[in-house]
Amino acid sequence: FARSRRAAKLADFEALGTGAYTYISLLHRLRAYFALLALLSVSSMVSNAYGDELADKQTSLQSWLFTGTSLGNAIQVAPAYGATEFLISCIMTAYLFFMAAALRRDARR
Repeated sequence: FARSRRAAKLADFEALGTGAYTYISLLHRLRAYFALLALLSVSSMVSNAYGDELADKQTSLQSWLFTGTSLGNAIQVAPAYGATEFLISCIMTAYLFFMAAALRRDARR
């Protein structure tokens, strides 16, 4: 069933106008951005999950997912944690400038 449908390409949305095309292209670009940020955050979340500083607050799966992977649960924080957070912050800042330029380019189409 899925093979019979044609996947929409980004260029297909140009016919809907500048606003629709810009929005869809933004979503298209953000997909890779958030995948990269999630991938970079996994090591910190796993490291935090091994801690037991907030064990008394982890009464259910939902509370464990919220507190167990947070920085407050870590027993100690390694320098790699700070380096990862710095890298993520630099990527986020650079991506803001990239997205601003891309949105201006899309608006001029």
